[in-house]
Amino acid sequence: MTEPFDTLIEEHEQIAAAVASARAALEAAVQYPDDAALGPAAVEELHGLGAFMAQELALHIAKEEQVLFPAYRELAGDHRLIDELVVQHDRVRERDAMLRRALAQLDHTHEEVEAEQVTLAAQTQRAQAAISHEILAETLETVRRLDWILQGHFGDEEDDLFIPGEALFAPEALEAMHRAMNALGAPSA
Repeated sequence: MTEPFDTLIEEHEQIAAAVASARAALEAAVQYPDDAALGPAAVEELHGLGAFMAQELALHIAKEEQVLFPAYRELAGDHRLIDELVVQHDRVRERDAMLRRALAQLDHTHEEVEAEQVTLAAQTQRAQAAISHEILAETLETVRRLDWILQGHFGDEEDDLFIPGEALFAPEALEAMHRAMNALGAPSA
């Protein structure tokens, strides 16, 4: 694909990989609750996903909503497809907020567990399995739903926007969109 679509597809792949990594860590922690190392590893992976979503996913969405979608709206009088994709972005943001709430709860639980480890290591291990397992399982479902939403959304964009966009936009317009998207990600002076 040509730019800017090639970059957007690469970003889709990076986002999918970040979600898949967190999902795999959570699945391992939920499947093997007796492995004390998996819960903290899943929490660390979730923090990485949260940071990634706050920066990279937010920038990706800004590129689409501030550059790509307006360019399509300018080409067409029918805004229904773009409006649907904006609604999908809102759903992703809702899942991100749910994930952040789950992370806050995990952090709280994790701090409690660490305090207990200092004095009662054996009891803490059982408490961690009992408390964290439920939270991790709930968080896993949130990440699974987020993954499902993103995969469907990426497919819609790639099939319904990016592929036809190569034919719809003149090379100069594609280059202008690419420059505008790059400017969004550029560090401010």
